[in-house]
Amino acid sequence: MKFYRRCAIVVLILASGCSKQDEASQAVATANAIEVSTAQQVMDGFVKSGLPVGKVRNVSASDDANQLLGRPHQYTSKIDFIDTRFPEGKLDEATNNIEVFLNDEDARARRDYIERVMRDMPMAAQYLFLRKNVLVRVNGALTPETAKEYEEAAAKIVAP
Repeated sequence: MKFYRRCAIVVLILASGCSKQDEASQAVATANAIEVSTAQQVMDGFVKSGLPVGKVRNVSASDDANQLLGRPHQYTSKIDFIDTRFPEGKLDEATNNIEVFLNDEDARARRDYIERVMRDMPMAAQYLFLRKNVLVRVNGALTPETAKEYEEAAAKIVAP
């Protein structure tokens, strides 16, 4: 019986130690995160994180293919970009996006809409990473590991 108590105590001590370390690393990440109002802020964070982004294009209301930029309840800022690790001949097909919204609810509604469309059109699959008012859309042709790098970077950039 004493053996089990000692084991339980050791497990609790180890678990609490891990928890404090995780909390400390989370606190550092949160301290560096910002309130985002433009897609350029997120892109700057991606570049600073060392992600291999290229062909960065700030989308304007006049050249937005979706004609949503600046419209009510739509994104207020958008950047298209590619991950340069994508095969050279297919770079034009590998567009990724950063969309920034006025509020969290509008960003969530956009993500939900895209998810519904992707269910009906699996060939248009994307990785969608929502963090507050920021939606990062990563081309589904990239590997899950590559996409995860963008998710992790966005989590460090956008304040929780």
